[in-house]
Amino acid sequence: MIGVDTNVLLRLSDEQSPEQRQRARRFVEANSGRLFINEVVLVEYAWTLARTFRKPRGEVAERVEILLESSEFVVSRTAEAERALERYRKGRADFPDYFLAEINQSEGCSATASFDGDAIKSEDLFIAIPA
Repeated sequence: MIGVDTNVLLRLSDEQSPEQRQRARRFVEANSGRLFINEVVLVEYAWTLARTFRKPRGEVAERVEILLESSEFVVSRTAEAERALERYRKGRADFPDYFLAEINQSEGCSATASFDGDAIKSEDLFIAIPA
């Protein structure tokens, strides 16, 4: 198994650097099924697409889903990521917020405390920090 950094995933569809895109694609093809994406990388990937590359919410969701369903990658916390993705598609908070809360819930937490206004609207996952 080989761990994959966020920049490798981002390069797979990078139109500004065709040479790096090709290198990343060849690497993935050569190591298909043996590539590991951990939680930090998945969160960083979604956040970078949304914040740095300003991809619309639907495109971020689609790209995360592609990784989750891909036979080329083994994704850590897949069940939590899938639930977070479903919430992300319907809700207002960011994918990393939902993923964090789903992981916390899997670890026995009753809720995740946050100041994020969009996150705390998902009352079954988040609680607001009292004033």
